Amino acid sequence: MIANQFHSGDEVLIFGKPKYEYGKLSFSSPEIEHVQENRREILPVYSDVNYIPGTWIRDKMSFLRIFIREQTTSLPQNIQTKK
Repeated sequence: MIANQFHSGDEVLIFGKPKYEYGKLSFSSPEIEHVQENRREILPVYSDVNYIPGTWIRDKMSFLRIFIREQTTSLPQNIQTKK
């Protein structure tokens, strides 16, 4: 439940499409994260796909990078070195 994740006074980042209606700003389906003091990175923003949030996809990308690095190739050497 979102009420258990955030407390009054927390600094957060909100990602999503803002909407202004009835004199108030709102987000229909925001992604919310705590602000990290020492964050010094540019993060990709992935669109939600079939109800899978972009943050979930971003979190899984690190596992994919590890998997790709561990793969061995079966391509012949002459093709690997060709530019």
